[in-house]
Amino acid sequence: MPHAAPAAAPAKFGGGSKKRSAPEGFSKGKNEHAVKGQAPFKSKNYEEKRQKKDSQAADASFAKTRKEQKELALQRKARKPNFDLVQQCKAQWEILRQKELSDADRIASVSKLMTLCRGKVQALIFTHDARRIVQSLIKHAAPEQRREIFAELKGRWLDLACAQYGHFIVLRGLKFASAEQRADIVDEFQGHVLHLIRHRQASAILEEVYSTYARANQKRALMHEFYGPAFVVYKQQADGSESKSLKEVLEAEPSKRDVILKSLRSSLESILSKGFTSYGSQTLLHHAISEFFQYTNPALTLDLVEMLLEHVVSMVHTRDGARVAQYVFMLANNKQRKTILKSFKGFVGKMAMEQFGHAVLLTVMETMDDTVTVGKTIFAEL
Repeated sequence: MPHAAPAAAPAKFGGGSKKRSAPEGFSKGKNEHAVKGQAPFKSKNYEEKRQKKDSQAADASFAKTRKEQKELALQRKARKPNFDLVQQCKAQWEILRQKELSDADRIASVSKLMTLCRGKVQALIFTHDARRIVQSLIKHAAPEQRREIFAELKGRWLDLACAQYGHFIVLRGLKFASAEQRADIVDEFQGHVLHLIRHRQASAILEEVYSTYARANQKRALMHEFYGPAFVVYKQQADGSESKSLKEVLEAEPSKRDVILKSLRSSLESILSKGFTSYGSQTLLHHAISEFFQYTNPALTLDLVEMLLEHVVSMVHTRDGARVAQYVFMLANNKQRKTILKSFKGFVGKMAMEQFGHAVLLTVMETMDDTVTVGKTIFAEL
């Protein structure tokens, strides 16, 4: 039987075998610290970062001295529209804003500033520094000059109310406007209440309008927007007049009660579900919620009660808000009532001294059967 051929002897080191090529990404001598068989580590965006760094180093925007930085900032501002106008107005405004300025000099300064701004007010109202110029003009202008400014701002009050800096112009305008001019401003907000009440800046404007400046008919018009489009139709009475309140419409059109209250509920839920109760327009919102609880079947208010549990303590400062807090507490179950009482912690003493808040505490003491809990949460802080 023939013997099997012996196994080939292993090749000696360095001889007889084919020279292996270096792994891909690895070249001999280029990286002395590289691990054999492993590509050298490189940042994924190494080349882009290096190129960007080189360009930044050469860019004048990376000037190191403060003087150069100021010059570059000025150059960037100079590229903005109306830069020259703003600079001229600011120079004159610095004179106008001086507290010790005499009446004659102030009138002259206002006149010069009006000459610069006439026909260009809308170019200034949405910038941080220039809007203060317009505010000062509204404050110090003569009635005829203020009429010119308001004429240029007509149709822009709604946009200004929603602007980060522009809403200050609206507040100044409401304060110094004549009764007729103020009514024109308020009229521009009608039809947009549900949008404005969801906006942080605009909701504060809406609160100021509703609680301070709006006429009775304007207040009703703002409130009617919560009731939905059906209310607009049904408020027209047979004699051609309009019902002034939700109560009058519900009494005149009892068959439409569910439709109107459903619209009111939908409006409120869309606001409360997003946490807008902490925004500025408290009086208007509290009144709308109060009317819903007043005219709706209690069984249909349970979802709204759940939404309001955490907000009751922040609502007791207004007449309607305190009334809402009382409704919520009376309709809540025992677990929900304890949640409300927990939110009162630290505020009981303040509530007891408030015009409307104390009534909420009285409702708690009259309604709550758990006297131990009432003693720990209410009497302990009095």
